[in-house]
Amino acid sequence: PVPDAKTGFQQVNEHTDADFAFIHDSAEIKYEVTRNCNLTEVGEVFAEQPYAIAVQQGSRLQEDLSRALLELQKERFLEQLASKYWNESARQACPDADESEGITLESLGGVFIATLFGLGLAMLTLAWEVFYYKRKEKNKVQTFDTKPEKLAFESKTSLESKVAQSVAKIRKRGKIGKKSTVAKNVTFGDSFKPVSEKGVSYISVFPKDYRP
Repeated sequence: PVPDAKTGFQQVNEHTDADFAFIHDSAEIKYEVTRNCNLTEVGEVFAEQPYAIAVQQGSRLQEDLSRALLELQKERFLEQLASKYWNESARQACPDADESEGITLESLGGVFIATLFGLGLAMLTLAWEVFYYKRKEKNKVQTFDTKPEKLAFESKTSLESKVAQSVAKIRKRGKIGKKSTVAKNVTFGDSFKPVSEKGVSYISVFPKDYRP
C-alpha cells in the first residue's frame, strides 16, 4: 500500500522493470495515463462504484440537482469534459510504443504454405482412394465373369466324360454279347428241344391233370 495516489504513480514510474502495479480509481488512472507516456492501463474495471451527491432527506436541492444533471447530460456537457481532459491531452504527442508491425502478408506466408500443403496432400489421398476402390471393384467383376465360364467348362467336361464312359460300357457289353454262344439244343428232362436261331427255346406248359 502507498500513502496517496501521487506516491503510487511515482513508484510506478521508478520501477523500470515493470514489477510494480498500482490499483486506484479508474478515472484518475485514465487521466494520469493520458498525461504520462510511461504509464499504461491494463485489465478491466472491477468493483465499480458510482458517485453520488448526498443531501438532507426532503430537501428541495434533490430535485434541483437532479434536474441540473439531466440538463447537463442532455447537452452532453459531461462528454465534452471527458473528451477535453481525458482524450485530447499530451498523450497524443507520445511516441508510438507499439513496435509490432501487425499482421502482414509475409507473416501469413507460413499459414498459406501449410494450408496449400494440406490441401495437396488431401487431393493425393483422395485420388489414391478412388483409384484403389475402382481397381478393387474391377477385379471383383472379372472374378464373377470368369467363374461361370469355368463352371460351364467343368460341367461340359464332366458330361462328355460320363457319355464316353456310357458308350464304352455299351460297346463292351456288345462285344461280350457277340462272343457268347447259345447251345442249339436245350435238355429238358430226358429229351432235347431244338433252339431257334435267336437262341430261344419254346416250352409247352400244360396243367397237371391235362390228358391229350
